Amino acid sequence: MTLLPFPPGAAFSVVNGYRAINDNGAVVGWSDHNAWIWTSAQGSVLLTPLVPAGWTIYNAYGINNNGQILAIGYYGSGATQWLELTPTVPGTPAPSSLTLLIVGAALLGTCLMFRGAGPSPAEPAAN
Repeated sequence: MTLLPFPPGAAFSVVNGYRAINDNGAVVGWSDHNAWIWTSAQGSVLLTPLVPAGWTIYNAYGINNNGQILAIGYYGSGATQWLELTPTVPGTPAPSSLTLLIVGAALLGTCLMFRGAGPSPAEPAAN
C-alpha cells in the first residue's frame, strides 16, 4: 500500500475512481487547491502550474498509460472545458551525443557517395 500525500497546501484530496491510475502507477485527482498528479518520482504536483499561463485545471478525471490526462478547467474567466493534457516527462533520455555523431557521419557519407555517382556540372554527360 502507498499513501498518497496531499498536494502542497491542500486540506483534502479526492481520486475519481479506477480511471485515475495508470499501469505506471501515476494517479490523478483534485483537491481544494485544484487538480494534481502523483508519481513515485515526483510526489503530488498541482497541474495548473504545468500548463500555459491563464489556465486553471481544477479536476483531473483519468490518466492513460501514455500519461495523457482527461481534465476539466477554464482559461481566464471563460467557460469550463474538457481538456486532454499530455505532460512532458522530465528526465526522458535524449539521444546521446555519440548516437547523433554516428547518425550524422552516416548521413554525410551517404550524401558524399551519391554526390560522386553522377556527372559533375562541369562535365558533359556521356552519349
